[in-house]
Amino acid sequence: LLAFEKAVEASSDAIELDVQLTKDGILVLFHDDTFTRLIQTEGFLLDHNWIDLEQYKVRKRRLKRNVYAPILSLEAYFNWV
Repeated sequence: LLAFEKAVEASSDAIELDVQLTKDGILVLFHDDTFTRLIQTEGFLLDHNWIDLEQYKVRKRRLKRNVYAPILSLEAYFNWV
């Protein structure tokens, strides 16, 4: 959500996001179809229920340090918008 907030602050013309489907049919914002790169664990996002995904944090590189953020549901994004 922080990246989207920063895009709005910078008066960006558009926001790009990737939507994936969980095992129980919840739409979430997540770039890859596997966890390997962003969460550093094995497995596919679509093999997990939303309740299971809430325990994971996505690793993002910010200013030479790691920042961790929760996986965001599309519903939460729409509520923010």
